[in-house]
Amino acid sequence: MEAVESSRFIWQIGIMSEVPAWPAKLTREQQRSVKLRAKEFDAALKSTARAAGWRFARGEVFQQTGDWFVNVMPSLLWERGASARMIVKPMALDALFWVSNDAGNWAGGDT
Repeated sequence: MEAVESSRFIWQIGIMSEVPAWPAKLTREQQRSVKLRAKEFDAALKSTARAAGWRFARGEVFQQTGDWFVNVMPSLLWERGASARMIVKPMALDALFWVSNDAGNWAGGDT
């Protein structure tokens, strides 16, 4: 596993096979622990993201940077660590989406 150091964080870049798997069934104690960890993670993510100028909703952080929309969707790994997916798209696509769906047609279907 390779460690990459930035100004505030050390990012561990690894192979997906090294990601610990969630157990098939959780005990009540594990369920409580997972719920508490998720709540604490969301609270820390929300405060840190807002302080950095990002917005937080439904466990995701996002912002518009110039003509781009950036969305980060984190998810907790089993017992420790987190992974994240990032979507970056040009804001110009929003105008095209709403024009093409103005009549209420979703995915080309009639309503």
